[in-house]
Amino acid sequence: MFKYLKYSVKITPMISRNSSNKNSSRDGLDYCANIVRQHDYENFIATLLMTKTIRSPALVVRAFNVEVARVQDQTSDSQTAAFRVQFWLDTINYIYKKDQTISKIPANPIAKELFKVCKSYSLPRRHLEKLVSSRSNLLKSKYFKTLEDIERYADDTVSSVYYLLLSVAGITDIHADHAASHLGKSQGLTNILRYVKESLFNL
Repeated sequence: MFKYLKYSVKITPMISRNSSNKNSSRDGLDYCANIVRQHDYENFIATLLMTKTIRSPALVVRAFNVEVARVQDQTSDSQTAAFRVQFWLDTINYIYKKDQTISKIPANPIAKELFKVCKSYSLPRRHLEKLVSSRSNLLKSKYFKTLEDIERYADDTVSSVYYLLLSVAGITDIHADHAASHLGKSQGLTNILRYVKESLFNL
């Protein structure tokens, strides 16, 4: 029943801007939406069901997560992957630098839009860093040694997204954080099991 959503997407701009900047902002938001739609379709659909006021920033957060997660799939060269991970760590540093302006942010549409979201919604830096560092650690270790490692990875890569979405929605509640943690771990474990199943079928 959501088939039409794949082809027609309306995204509400996050911040009011003058007319000269609206097209640029529109392009950046559309880019983020397309990245999520192409590589994380289930969460793309879920995000479209959010209220208009938080839909755009939520898609930007999702796009950042997708872009970081794709590093390990885009190259088999460990050094190239490390450079790409470092790019996003550096981008986070740029975003949270005091009195930073968008002109100093790397010329990447996701980075630019993430800067706007972070400044508008005061996103916690630690959750963005976890999304990157957890993928970086997996690139180095290649596999999980214990169930606790899997749960930690799920918490860092999925729960962190939900923590950021709670920040976008202006929700600061310990019970909501607790629910986000459990939801993220459950979804993360499910994603890993699905990946294992697909990998076995492709052997």
